[in-house]
Amino acid sequence: MRVLLEWLLWVVLPLLVLFNFVGFPSRVDGNSMNPTLHDGQLLWIWRGIRFSSSFPQLGQVVACMPPLETPYSLERGLFGLEMRSRYVKRIVGLPGDTLELKGGVLFLNKIKVLEPYISSDPAYVDMKPILLGKDQYFVMGDNRHLGESIDSRFFGPISRGDLIGGVAF
Repeated sequence: MRVLLEWLLWVVLPLLVLFNFVGFPSRVDGNSMNPTLHDGQLLWIWRGIRFSSSFPQLGQVVACMPPLETPYSLERGLFGLEMRSRYVKRIVGLPGDTLELKGGVLFLNKIKVLEPYISSDPAYVDMKPILLGKDQYFVMGDNRHLGESIDSRFFGPISRGDLIGGVAF
């Protein structure tokens, strides 16, 4: 019994602390972040960065969850149980920003955003201007081909509480 308790204390407890407060490994599932990230690529999700006042920054790649009230918020997990969906996306809008898509080009506060990281030939879609509220962030995948990325264009802005952490790749 003592060996089991020691094992729990020295192995399981540190792993729980590590994965809940520092970070955890993850794998890219899909093409929504091509060409920056690729399907099957290993990542490290830094949870601890959430406590930094400089998180998140414009252009930063983050792990996030869509808002609960959207159809994209839940997925089937282990043993068929429902769990919150997790996505890896790029922050393209911060609280107070106004975003607009014209012909597939992103405008932030009426200024065209240079996005060297996006896929070539993005879908020529338009999105009416949206003003982000006090606790709202707009996230998008780097793969802007039609149907390749489920992001804030579909589920709307996310709150700071929906941000899981920064992504290292």
